[in-house]
Amino acid sequence: MNFAQIRALVSGTMQLYVDSVGMEIEVGEISDDDYKLLTSGYAELNWDYGISKHGNADNRVEMTFKFRKANSKLPDAAFLGIYDLGTESLEVQLLESFTRGDKSNPITGRATILTLIASYFFLAAVEGLSLSFVDVDGEELIAFYERFGFSREESFAGTNMIISIIDLTNTFARIADTLQQ
Repeated sequence: MNFAQIRALVSGTMQLYVDSVGMEIEVGEISDDDYKLLTSGYAELNWDYGISKHGNADNRVEMTFKFRKANSKLPDAAFLGIYDLGTESLEVQLLESFTRGDKSNPITGRATILTLIASYFFLAAVEGLSLSFVDVDGEELIAFYERFGFSREESFAGTNMIISIIDLTNTFARIADTLQQ
C-alpha cells in the first residue's frame, strides 16, 4: 500500500472505532475548507507553516475530528504528522483542540487520546517503531504526555516527547476504554 491508501485505511479504521464506542464524531483528513480555516487565525498554532511545510508530503498523517451534532463543518480538533521512513517514527508536528471548555462536545479533553489511537492504528499499519510529539512547549504539557508513557528527549530544536510502539500498544489498551460514551 502507498501512503494515501494507508491514510484512508487509518481514517476508516478510526471512524469505525469511534462509532463502535458511541462517539458522535466524524473523522477525516484535512480538507481544503479545513486548511483555509486553520490558516486564517482560527487556530492558536502555526498551521500555515505546518501545512506549507508538510501538507503535501506523501508521508504525512493528518486527521480532523468533528462533532456531528454541532451542525458545523469546523474541525473540533486536528493533527498533522510526518512519518520518518529512516527512523520509522510518526512525528506529530501539530495537535490542537478547538473545543476548550465546551463540556457538551465529546472531543473536549480527548483530542490527545484520539490522536494517540489514530497514531497507534497508523503505526500498526506501517509496522512503525515509535511516536513522537515534536517541539513540546511547557512543563505542564510535558507532564501531561508523560502520563501516557512518553519520555522526554531534548534536541537542538526543543523538547520532543517519544513513546515506543510497545509502550504505545500498552497505552492504547489502557486508554481505549476512556472513550466509551
